[in-house]
Amino acid sequence: MDSFIGIDVAKDFHVAAVVDGNGSPVGDFSFLNDAAGFALLAEWLASLGLNPQNSLVCMESTGHYHRLLLHRLRSDGWRVAVVNPVRTDAFRRVRSVRRTKTDLIDAYLIADFLRVERPEPVESSPGGLSDLRRLTRLRSELVKHRTALKNRMAAAVDVLFPELPFYLGGLWSASCRKVLELWPDPMELALVPEEELAEVLRSSSRGRRGLGDVVTLQRVARCTIGRCDPCAAFEVRSILRSVASLDDEIKRLDMECQRVLKASDAAVLLTVPGLGPVLASSIAAEVGDARLFRRANSMMAFAGMDATKTQSGKFESSEEHMSKRGSSHLRWALMQAANQVRRRDAYFSDYYDSMRARDKHHYVALSGVARKLCGVIIALWSEQRAYESRPTVRRE
Repeated sequence: MDSFIGIDVAKDFHVAAVVDGNGSPVGDFSFLNDAAGFALLAEWLASLGLNPQNSLVCMESTGHYHRLLLHRLRSDGWRVAVVNPVRTDAFRRVRSVRRTKTDLIDAYLIADFLRVERPEPVESSPGGLSDLRRLTRLRSELVKHRTALKNRMAAAVDVLFPELPFYLGGLWSASCRKVLELWPDPMELALVPEEELAEVLRSSSRGRRGLGDVVTLQRVARCTIGRCDPCAAFEVRSILRSVASLDDEIKRLDMECQRVLKASDAAVLLTVPGLGPVLASSIAAEVGDARLFRRANSMMAFAGMDATKTQSGKFESSEEHMSKRGSSHLRWALMQAANQVRRRDAYFSDYYDSMRARDKHHYVALSGVARKLCGVIIALWSEQRAYESRPTVRRE
């Protein structure tokens, strides 16, 4: 390979720098993040005699700013490596103790990183999995927002009518939600005609509640320690509408994620017991293509689940911790998936139990299951076969 092109990516403009096989600078170029800028980059590279056959390109994964340029370069036939900024930062610390940092310096650093480390070029994600990541991450954000609203709702009900959830099977039971939607103020609830309230309870509980519950509920409403707060009552109604809307949107996202997943090579993940559409979609979207990982430890490192240990002089830590220097979305999905598969499949269950028998903490054991699961994911995806439960681990 003759030349190595590093690109420092930003929102409005990018900086490209080229080094030769010895690491000597060849040239640099700044260009706007638009069609005209991309065309000027192509002309500049051609003026240096660079083409996809004699050069490699590298850029950092910086949010979404690199995606359009990546798509354009790959469409033009360039081989492009996209790397975690953590890797280039580590390379910077090894190469120099100076703290000077500019876009141009970063571009040359990325080019030299490419020359020395030779990261694997990005391959197109099968079946639109790179786009699936947008949906799975949106789902994650909506779920977080819904959780925040539910917590706020609980605080508001604690002010208005703290006893209500206990008598109606929990704050988010269908009956409790319906009652709060209609009568969030307990004094208002106490004055509702018995038959009207009984009908609401019957319809929202599928007949499990009725007139007998009405008497108890209205008695508790009259004696509640809650206080009249019109603003809190308005807040409760608003949150209920928002949560209902989020529930519907999350369901639609789940259906679309499942459709994209089933149309891809990653559909084989659904054959693993306990790995449902939500978790399988999240893992597939973050991984992109499991065939790029040679072993389970590589995928664990990509998720930031590789172990770190502290040692200095004569001191050496006796404990290892996750590095957490990787995809937090993949890390969450793998840990959740590990907890599900160890409940549903003997191979994973037995491995988890064997670690717990050695006095390993629950989360350490789950991390071990996640590593086993990574190996299974790589094998199934690479070989395009359904999962078959393996022989269990022999217990000592």
